[in-house]
Amino acid sequence: MIRGLRGILIVSQGQLLQSTLDCDRVDSCGYHYTPKDFFKDNDLTIVNSDRSAPKILRKSITKKEPSQISHSDVKRCIKGLEKSSLVQFLYNRFGKWHTAPILSKYLIGQCYHWNENNPVYWQIDIKGRVRTGKIMKYNPSNGKRVKKPRSYITWMHSILKYQNYKLVQCLFGEHLLTKYPKKVIGVVESEKTALIASIVFDDLLWLATGGKTNMKADKFKVLEGRKVCLFPDINSFDEWSIIADDLSSIITDITVSDLLEKEATEIERKEGYDLADYIIRYTSRTDLKSI
Repeated sequence: MIRGLRGILIVSQGQLLQSTLDCDRVDSCGYHYTPKDFFKDNDLTIVNSDRSAPKILRKSITKKEPSQISHSDVKRCIKGLEKSSLVQFLYNRFGKWHTAPILSKYLIGQCYHWNENNPVYWQIDIKGRVRTGKIMKYNPSNGKRVKKPRSYITWMHSILKYQNYKLVQCLFGEHLLTKYPKKVIGVVESEKTALIASIVFDDLLWLATGGKTNMKADKFKVLEGRKVCLFPDINSFDEWSIIADDLSSIITDITVSDLLEKEATEIERKEGYDLADYIIRYTSRTDLKSI
């Protein structure tokens, strides 16, 4: 089955067909970039007036440089990685032999929080600056996000108690762009999907937006001049196609995968399948040995 998926995803001479993803979805996971966070990250404030409607004003004229987490903090969090809930699942499902190099490639860390060890997805930009690390809770038996009784998401700059932190997010995996200058870029929404796709389809360099709110031109500027394919979840093809049109002024060679939109069953559509779901469902360790 995996060879069939590979044939659908990639054809000869490096040309892309349209393909798929796993997500940190606003509509199903409960993760939401709040208005409060938006105003804080963009230096905006609301000014109330007795005579008129509230006005939104920018607090400062000059935009601050993004804050950074020290590389020493990143190194400390890489220790004990095998204790992480997600890593346990990936090792069991794909084997340590195939998984460990990918975790090292993306510098995945781990943090003890919510009474267990959870993965840390470091956001490291193309200049090597560590913007932050996103922590999410997973079920080690099936690799699914834990969403009840709430959505478990937090940030390393908060855990490490960095003061007055100016968070400006970047693409997950962005630090790999200079290392792989000729690889076609596959963009998904979820960091977990980028890892799983990298294990099976290493022909592409997989990056993740980390959420729909990060699918903006300023985040994709680093992909200028690269060949890019976006991999939307089921039921998100139209939305991502509109985004691709907006990004075409920056990325001239950009396509949108329609693999899941065409191949999904009604049950898979209802469950909101993504590329990671397909890979997990249809890939065996025997398939990986043949890659």
